[in-house]
Amino acid sequence: MLELFFLQLAFYYYLFQKIILIKQNYIFFAFLCLEWSPLYFS
Repeated sequence: MLELFFLQLAFYYYLFQKIILIKQNYIFFAFLCLEWSPLYFS
């Protein structure tokens, strides 16, 4: 029973890390868009 709990914990931790990574990449991408947009619209 305990190993099932740890397996779930590991799975949720992995999922959490993925979400954090995606969020960081999204923020980075949005920052790049903001940086480059004046070049296209000016």
